[in-house]
Amino acid sequence: MVQLRSALEELGRVVRVPVPYPTWMRDEELREQLDGPHRERILAAAVSGQKALVVGAGWPRLVTDLAERGVFVSVIDPDEERLEILSRRIADARLLGLVTVYADDYKDRAFSASAFHMAVVWDTLNHYSESEPILKKLLRELKAGALLFLRAAVGGGHLHNLTPGLRKAVRSVLALLPSVSTEVAAQDSFLMPTEGAVDLTTLRSELSRLMVIQKETPHHRLAPDLADLSAHVVPALRPLVSVAQDLDRRLLASRPELARFVAFEAAKEKQLGRVFTVD
Repeated sequence: MVQLRSALEELGRVVRVPVPYPTWMRDEELREQLDGPHRERILAAAVSGQKALVVGAGWPRLVTDLAERGVFVSVIDPDEERLEILSRRIADARLLGLVTVYADDYKDRAFSASAFHMAVVWDTLNHYSESEPILKKLLRELKAGALLFLRAAVGGGHLHNLTPGLRKAVRSVLALLPSVSTEVAAQDSFLMPTEGAVDLTTLRSELSRLMVIQKETPHHRLAPDLADLSAHVVPALRPLVSVAQDLDRRLLASRPELARFVAFEAAKEKQLGRVFTVD
């Protein structure tokens, strides 16, 4: 794909940021418990014979599910370990003819313009120092009318001004998390993992300038920490993940700004006759 000098210069400024990969995302049972509904939403948009771009190889089940529906999937990730896990799964499922794997950084590989009907950028935007150049690149490589499914970790906020019932429930869950001190829990706040977190307001603004946001979903606050703890430290805590999920839903229903993740569904064009372009 031929790119303008300005686009290349923008991408050239982007630096890959090392962000730890949560243990719970490697556990298929926990991943499905926390992210299963989002996988189903993505699969509902899949059309046999179309092409999908998946930036990041950290969700093997999503890739194989797309391929099993007849979608031609291109997956790109510089992490050799994740690619090896994904490649074994693709081979075991006999889907080699439907999935192409690229061992490369997305910002460094140019795909053809208007090549894909769908793109999934799930928990990978946080690996870049700037979001907008990546979003513009995605826009160039998506067909008119294509859908983008994107999730990013955001900063979240402090747990304050909660009802007494929610405050008590939060404290009981926070007491189980190793990243939270007793003093912090007592103050109705906890230490957010900030590595790689993006600013939600900025991301929303950048995305809305390029595409039409059809759905924005804030989710997860306490559940990921508890899932991570149960995945590699205290397996007996696994049943409590669902308790944390219920608490998260109650919290975010009234305080969406507390979410640690926000998922977006966006379309390249708003309506017939209006197609967004990138200079």
